[in-house]
Amino acid sequence: MLTLRTDKRVLVERSVKAAAGRNVEYLLVREVDKATPCTFDITVGESRASAALELRPQRHWRIFLIHQSHLDIGYTDPQDLILHHHAAFLDAVLDLAERSDTLPDDARFRWNVEATWPLDYWLRTRPAADRRRFLDLAKAGRIEVAALSFNMHSEIYSIDELARQLAIAQRLRDEYEFSIDTAMQTDVPGTTVGLLNLLTEAGVRYLSVAHNYAGRSVPHLLDGQRLTRPFRWRAASGKSLLTWYTDTPHGVAYMEGNLVGFGEAYEAAIELFPAYLAALAEQPYPYVGAEAFGWFGTPPGTNLTGRPYPHDILHFRVNGELADNAPPSLVLSEIVGKWNAEWEYPHIRLATNREFFEVAERELGDRVETFEGDWTDWWADGVGSAARELGFNRSAQVLTPIAQAMHTLSDALGAEKSEWQHGVEAAYEAMGLFDEHTWGAANPWTDRLEQYDSGALQWQRKSDFARQARDLAVLSHEHATIRLGRLLAAPDRALGALAQLAVFNPNGWGRTDIVEVFLPATRVAQDQRFELIDEAGGNAQSYELREQAHAVHRPRGRWLRFVAQNVPPLGYRRYLLRNAPSALVDDSAAATTLESSHYRAEVDVERGTLSSLVDLATRRELLQLDSPFAFNQYIYDQYGSASNFNHLSGRIPWGDMWLLGRRSVAEKGVVIERSRTSLADRVRIRLRGVGSDWIETTYELLREVPRVDILNRVHKLPLQEKESVYFAFPFRADKPKVAYEITGGVDTSGSPRVPGSARHMRAIRHWITLDDDEGQVAWATAEAPLIEIGDLHLPYSPFPRTFASGPADEATVFSWAMNNIWDTNFPGRQGGETVFRYAVGSAAAGSDSRRLGMQVAAGFSRPLVGMLCPPKPDHAKGLLPTGSFSEVTRSAVDIVTLAPAGDRGLTLYLTSLAPEPVEFELRLPGLPVRDGPARVRLWPGEYRAVVVELQD
Repeated sequence: MLTLRTDKRVLVERSVKAAAGRNVEYLLVREVDKATPCTFDITVGESRASAALELRPQRHWRIFLIHQSHLDIGYTDPQDLILHHHAAFLDAVLDLAERSDTLPDDARFRWNVEATWPLDYWLRTRPAADRRRFLDLAKAGRIEVAALSFNMHSEIYSIDELARQLAIAQRLRDEYEFSIDTAMQTDVPGTTVGLLNLLTEAGVRYLSVAHNYAGRSVPHLLDGQRLTRPFRWRAASGKSLLTWYTDTPHGVAYMEGNLVGFGEAYEAAIELFPAYLAALAEQPYPYVGAEAFGWFGTPPGTNLTGRPYPHDILHFRVNGELADNAPPSLVLSEIVGKWNAEWEYPHIRLATNREFFEVAERELGDRVETFEGDWTDWWADGVGSAARELGFNRSAQVLTPIAQAMHTLSDALGAEKSEWQHGVEAAYEAMGLFDEHTWGAANPWTDRLEQYDSGALQWQRKSDFARQARDLAVLSHEHATIRLGRLLAAPDRALGALAQLAVFNPNGWGRTDIVEVFLPATRVAQDQRFELIDEAGGNAQSYELREQAHAVHRPRGRWLRFVAQNVPPLGYRRYLLRNAPSALVDDSAAATTLESSHYRAEVDVERGTLSSLVDLATRRELLQLDSPFAFNQYIYDQYGSASNFNHLSGRIPWGDMWLLGRRSVAEKGVVIERSRTSLADRVRIRLRGVGSDWIETTYELLREVPRVDILNRVHKLPLQEKESVYFAFPFRADKPKVAYEITGGVDTSGSPRVPGSARHMRAIRHWITLDDDEGQVAWATAEAPLIEIGDLHLPYSPFPRTFASGPADEATVFSWAMNNIWDTNFPGRQGGETVFRYAVGSAAAGSDSRRLGMQVAAGFSRPLVGMLCPPKPDHAKGLLPTGSFSEVTRSAVDIVTLAPAGDRGLTLYLTSLAPEPVEFELRLPGLPVRDGPARVRLWPGEYRAVVVELQD
């Protein structure tokens, strides 16, 4: 017998027959309007047990059940099947909506399209009648389309690539005239501030986030418990997104509704959901100490400082099944219909994101807290699992916007028409599909045809995206150099030259940097000796010639390499090859000392590192000479966790130093090349290192460029054991101010962060600056975005330090070049030859550190483009020897790319890395524009399109 009573009366009494094991019974009482003490009795025969309870007034919960399918492009099946399945899900959505039309409104089927990529395919392949039905449902609020193409590792997107993830949404707005004002980001625990800027500028007002902590991410062990929900995520411009994030240490936030019975049956929901709501209202987390989906909840002993959820409205995501890529289900409509018929509260509604956010905005008002800054991604470490492919994609990120700018300029200057846009669009699509968050199967080490075990097949397709992006970018870039080179040439007879070259600068500020141009033997004979003349200044330039590699299988010719001086902003400079003795110089030099006009470096050949680097202008030693690690030292870590065990690294509850199996460094270096020319000092060293077949390091100091270039070439052994490869860069700086470029801005050691952001590592774009009272140092990376500053952390929660670091190590940058620490979704091993390029530069105290970072990185983030100009008839019109098409007049602002705008216009895409709002002139001296300079105002991190009209 079960009895619930007060001191005055029996509230309910029920006789039950209990079975062996766990039994669940519900005793239902009328709602109370104040706390009411009562007693609960269990009577079995002559025995009785009692417990004191308190009935409390209950919240009038309103639950907005957000039905979706989480889009993993891969993971559960090969990528082609995923696209087919999600298109079929949209077919099913139309059927389920129709079948539920007669249900009460709250129970009618509603669907949230998480990402536009499969929808775009569906709209291109379905009959007009189906498209009309879809649009009718969207306009009626039964279907909502979120704004982003995919779920993304947004930190590894370039800003222009990230902006294009809103292109499908904008096209849907334009073509089908329905509003898109929400976005969804699922799985990845963190999102770059650049996405916030882009979404707010695109008119998106609301962001639904469901982080998958998956055991590798522990925001609740940092300050993540401070992050209330919903909250406003505010950009520097003052614009903000009302943001909901689903908060659980379990790692299944986007399927939280499935964990409490939704998607299964009414009986499961009524058993589990009330207890969930009670815990949510009374505890920092609803699953304290519990277990779900293979992960335990908050570890015992965790300092729980978070507040219980305070509001009566709840955004609650649910999939059709407890699975990724799950089909839609009418079960939810059936559960909601039965629930609302039985209960006044909690009241449940199948809803769209917009419905919830509009209610939250209206009812919560100023009770919603505001947070600013970057939301640093915990999963970024996974991108180091495919260093070679990541390098391919980052190369495409560099070349594609440059190619687009050159093509656009060619069109504006009257070049022959070309369909170049298709190649650029295809390159951006392939880039985005590689950077999208699904990097492999659930079991990446397997090799079956379908399902979780199609690991090899899925990785082949995923890596193809990076290779395809790189290949398309190279082809588009080559095509652009041919088109623009023809326009930049002067008539041949007037020059009296063997050939003419042009160098194009894609930046909005002037440059002096290295450039390479291929000289085919059909234009410049293999044995031809010549002078290289700057046409504008008339002076001869130093240069180097390199023979074509693999020559019998490639075009016959030589590579010309020289420093192009003072190439104007978004402009060009022309050079002539004239018949004369060459000016090549090649002196013998000591292997351990390199010197230029700007730096002197001492080389430790045994370790392949630098033992000293002096800025000759300031006489400052730039390196921390007593660091535990040498400068550019190869570090190899191997860990104690097993391989080929799904989600193992996420199920290690507390990582400690026992997981660091061994640490070793490269050794036994030998010099295999040493040269001193009129252009540069360089040395190449080959080393041995655990985990790799061989390692090669090249140091080059260009005589006229204030930069040290470093090239590390690693031939990695494809090992399954858990491992990491780092390169250490200890700089000499006293408590430096640190700033680093991220997608859509610059983050600093003092910048605000969204609470719960990762701290032990992060992905950057290209550069870091270290600023103290003695001066500034900039470090830049081309292929490897992952960095740690000051410490090497064990890559297992809670990410402890792995060596006894001190204050001097605060200026040490570790490039986390490679790893295979993930047990799912990312490749479990990587091998073969991979290149990692770095650069270092410095400046006096008080300089513009952000401009320094941009300049040091520009050699590979925005390289000068050299082109051999084709012969030009004598009667043809030629341009001046040097000129600028556009420039910006503000430091730390740059032109990202150009694009056509209608028939007689073009769009300039600008970005600002300045720490404050800036206003400046955008000048276009070399373009036939209708109006004069444009006044532009940019907020920090903003990416802005400026359209100008050209004269006929």
